[in-house]
Amino acid sequence: ARTADEAERQAKGETLTTAEAIYGDDINDNARPDNFFDPNAEFEGGEDNG
Repeated sequence: ARTADEAERQAKGETLTTAEAIYGDDINDNARPDNFFDPNAEFEGGEDNG
């Protein structure tokens, strides 16, 4: 357990196996499409497909 809340839930016998329980409440904030790598984005040092 990383937090007092998590330890408390485990003590009550709750199994923390969902992604939200494992990664925290901000899991959904990190799953927005704009946070994923854009394969079409231009970046330094990339292959020259011209």
